[in-house]
Amino acid sequence: MTEKKKVRLLRAISYFVLLLIVIYVLSIGPAYAFLLPRSAGVESRNSDLLHSFYHPVWWSFTKFSHEVTNLPYFLLVSYIRVWHSMVPESLTYSDPIWD
Repeated sequence: MTEKKKVRLLRAISYFVLLLIVIYVLSIGPAYAFLLPRSAGVESRNSDLLHSFYHPVWWSFTKFSHEVTNLPYFLLVSYIRVWHSMVPESLTYSDPIWD
C-alpha cells in the first residue's frame, strides 16, 4: 500500500470511530424516551440496562458536578426531556403492545 492510501485509510477509520461515538452519545435521548415510561414506575430491567450502557455518558456529563453551574448535566437532562416530550405515551415500553 502506498503512503497516501494508508493515510486515507487511517483518516476514514478515525472519522468512522468519531461518528460512532457521536451516535452513541446522541442515542441516549431516544433510548430513555422509548424504554422508560413517563407515568409508570421505572422498570428495573430497563433502568439497569440503560444505566449500565450509558454510564460513560452520565459519568462524563456529571464529572464537573462540583462546579457552581453544572451546564453539561443540565444539557443532557434537557436533551432527554425533549425526547420524552416528543414520544407519545403509547409508544413507550410500558405499552401492552411491547409486552
